[in-house]
Amino acid sequence: MFILDFLTNFSNSCHCLRDSLYLLLTDLSENRVDYLAEIRVQVVYFGRAREAANVSAEVRPLSSPASVGHLLSEVLSAHPALARIKQVVQVLVNGRWASENVQLKDGDRIAFVPPVGGG
Repeated sequence: MFILDFLTNFSNSCHCLRDSLYLLLTDLSENRVDYLAEIRVQVVYFGRAREAANVSAEVRPLSSPASVGHLLSEVLSAHPALARIKQVVQVLVNGRWASENVQLKDGDRIAFVPPVGGG
């Protein structure tokens, strides 16, 4: 009797697991995020950042998902002179201040803005 109960419960558990897995896979295939896609973002440099990068703007391809931190690494690799002002540069994504963990989307406009002084 114990073995029969065990086998019945095991069989029911397998069906439940199979049904749950099917629903999960169906949901993933319909709502999936393409993590291998490439996005392109426009990067604009101001002030000392423009001088260090030796370019005022560029379009950079990135693997998705990408964050501001990922972009910053790519930009520093392409423009090593930016490393000396990295700590003071503010980053804006589509006109809003952004931290390094902000996720980027295709077509975003990123601005690197160093501090501005004057009087």
